[in-house]
Amino acid sequence: MTVAASVRKNFLDNTLDFAELLREQIKKGEMDGLVIHESDLKLGKEQITTCFIDGGVGEAEIFFRVPLIVRGGIFRIKEGEHDLQRRETFEFFPVLIGNLEGGEKGRHDYSTVVRIIIELCSILRVLSEEKYKDVSLIMLHGPLLYRLSAYSPHWFYKKDIDVMTEGADELIQQFEESFRDCPVVFGGQHHCWCYNHRSDNTLKANCFISFLLNMVILVAQKRGVDLIGVVERAEATEITHNIMVKALKSDSGVTEKFLGRPLRNYEADAEQIIRSTNYNDSFLFSLILNPGEYISFYDAKDRYSGFVGELADFEKKLPLISYTYLKPVQNALAIRVEFPTLQVPSARIRALCKTYEYSRLLPNYAFPVGLDIADKFAKVPAWMVEAYKKYVLFNFGRLAIDQQLNQEELERVLLFYYLHQREFNLRPKA
Repeated sequence: MTVAASVRKNFLDNTLDFAELLREQIKKGEMDGLVIHESDLKLGKEQITTCFIDGGVGEAEIFFRVPLIVRGGIFRIKEGEHDLQRRETFEFFPVLIGNLEGGEKGRHDYSTVVRIIIELCSILRVLSEEKYKDVSLIMLHGPLLYRLSAYSPHWFYKKDIDVMTEGADELIQQFEESFRDCPVVFGGQHHCWCYNHRSDNTLKANCFISFLLNMVILVAQKRGVDLIGVVERAEATEITHNIMVKALKSDSGVTEKFLGRPLRNYEADAEQIIRSTNYNDSFLFSLILNPGEYISFYDAKDRYSGFVGELADFEKKLPLISYTYLKPVQNALAIRVEFPTLQVPSARIRALCKTYEYSRLLPNYAFPVGLDIADKFAKVPAWMVEAYKKYVLFNFGRLAIDQQLNQEELERVLLFYYLHQREFNLRPKA
């Protein structure tokens, strides 16, 4: 078949040849600092106490509004402990049920912003509570730092922050005090959006996220706790683009292989090859690396771009984050692991070796087993969302029984409650 032949020649053969060429160039030191390292299995075997953090979100559409059920899952495991109750503990913090009043609810990433805040608050809980004093590694499901410029429109009322932090007054007070030292310049003064709008009792979500992230890193450093984020499905192409440009400069024939034409422009051709092949960093390093290998650490430069307007200098508020790619097993994609840049190299390597060890316990999925457990427990099940919707309707029914709602008002409530979108499963069978 011509399709099979085309796939074999234009993608499979070219990709494998390219991966082999890159590995040889990396080993020769020809890729500008890109180095392949091997995980130290002895470090991975050390018995420690680890906390795995993940957030779960459920959305219950009622009256065309979307109340959230959000919870942060904290799964703690003490290696080497034989007593099950002491070895493994799990708790939800916080459990948020209800509709936050502020925010851009019409945006698809509204629940993501709330989840990020909840997860960072969960990490702070681990770092501050006595029962977690033996924890030496905190592993977050997902990146430590998102590309926050995408979430710039989101804001909350101060009382929403109270709800999400479960009334952590000291934390909110520290956040408000941070306005004075804000590095964001707006209108010629070092005051960010939150300071300028403080009379409205509104806060930018990004401001609070950056504050929480900086605090988490600072407290973890003081306590000597290693902090990492493990990305399950990494789609970044930052390193791939740089590698492709260098490959084109060293061998212009690469363009002929992938695009079927001569080289025109290093940057543009590299980008076109990446788009046409759907390459990304995780895929490329899955071909280059052997199990247990990881690459040298890179700065997450792409996470600091895109801020405009009142938040034009916002990247100055964000902590420096580095990352690497680790290949856990032979037949799985490499996973992206993120660290605070200020974390000492020995702590990074120790946490990376633990990530490798935990991932090998799930050879088919090739992801840290503790994060897989935390993810399953933190997810908000469908029955809980339905129960919440029925609870809302039940309370309206009580108001009607208590004669606080008349017949006409109750009919309006029922109309809004059962109002729904046109969905495929509601169409006639024939």
